[in-house]
Amino acid sequence: MLSSKASKIAFGILLILHLVGFIGINSSKSELFLSLSAVHLIISALVLFWFHQKWDAKQAIALILIFVLSFGLEVSGIQSRVIFGSYDYMDMLGTKGLEVPFVIGLLWVMLVYASQHIVKAFYPRYNRFVLLLAASALMVFLDFLIEPLSESLGYWKWTEGSAPAQNYLVWFIASFVFQLILAPCQREVPINKMALPLFIFFVLFFFGLNFTLA
Repeated sequence: MLSSKASKIAFGILLILHLVGFIGINSSKSELFLSLSAVHLIISALVLFWFHQKWDAKQAIALILIFVLSFGLEVSGIQSRVIFGSYDYMDMLGTKGLEVPFVIGLLWVMLVYASQHIVKAFYPRYNRFVLLLAASALMVFLDFLIEPLSESLGYWKWTEGSAPAQNYLVWFIASFVFQLILAPCQREVPINKMALPLFIFFVLFFFGLNFTLA
C-alpha cells in the first residue's frame, strides 16, 4: 500500500507535467514541448501504474494484449483507410512502427485501465456490462476533445480535415472490447488512486487547448 505522501507527490508530478505542457504549447517554444509528447505520456503511464496494486501474470498479459491489439488496430486503420477513416500520423508522438507511433498503444492501455478504475470507483455495484459501457464512453469523450487539435498538435491529420463519425463509433467498439479483456483480472484489484486525477488532467489539458489554440 502506497502512502498518502506518495499519492501527493504523484499528484504533484501529474499536475506539474500537464501545467508545464499546457503553458509550453501555448508559448513561442511550442514545437519543443510538442516534441516531448511521447515523454509526457510515458511519465504519466509510469505514475499511473506505480499505483497499481496486486500485480500478477494475468494482469500483465491483459495489458500487453491490449497494447498489441490496439497497435495492430491502428496499423490496420492507417493501411486500410476504412476502419477509423482516412488519416495519417504526424511526427510529434515519437518513434513509429508501420507508420504508427508506438506510444499510441501505450495510450490505449492507459485509457482503458484508467477509465475502468474510475467507473468502478464511482459505481462499484453496477452491472459489469453497464460499467464497461460507461468506461468506453469516457474514452470516446476524451477522443472527442483531442480530435479537433490532432493536426495542430502534430499528432495525426485526417484526409477530409476532421474526424468522421465512424471514428468515434470504432473507438467505442474497440474500447469496449479492450475493457472486456481487462475486466476479469481487475475484479479484486483496489482502485488505482491516480486513475481519476490523470484522466481529469487529460480532460482539462485538451479542453483548455481547444480554447487557446482555436
